[in-house]
Amino acid sequence: MSKRRIFTIQHTAYFSTEMWALLQQLANHRGNGCTENDLIREAVRGLIDNESGIIGSRRHFQKSLQERVEALETTLSMASEQSTHLIVFYLNIIIQLLAFGLAHLISLLSKHQISPQQLIQRAVIEARKEERVFAEQVQAVRAMDIPEKSS
Repeated sequence: MSKRRIFTIQHTAYFSTEMWALLQQLANHRGNGCTENDLIREAVRGLIDNESGIIGSRRHFQKSLQERVEALETTLSMASEQSTHLIVFYLNIIIQLLAFGLAHLISLLSKHQISPQQLIQRAVIEARKEERVFAEQVQAVRAMDIPEKSS
């Protein structure tokens, strides 16, 4: 069964003698039963595909889809960056609240004055010293097989 398309619309186009002669030469050079009509359809298809102003053309659809994807990526990237900054801000607030509360409790219980900044500084120093051990512990917990609760 032939895979050739069935064309149902006919339209007349006029060519100069030189254009028609060149078209025939191209068809003969291509061979494999290529006709002038095949080349004309190919040229029209290329024009339609490359004409970005025509709504519904393949090239326009691809271009507009690519533009939308890029716009969404930019929006998502900006939103992600804003969310990260907001999370860091809230974490800093939580750290400050905990440090102030803990400093107050330690000062009350030990009768030794300690500032929240001293607590935070000491925690950062210890975290840096024990960073590798902490990372290994986190990895060990992640690797654990935790059974799910049955409903």
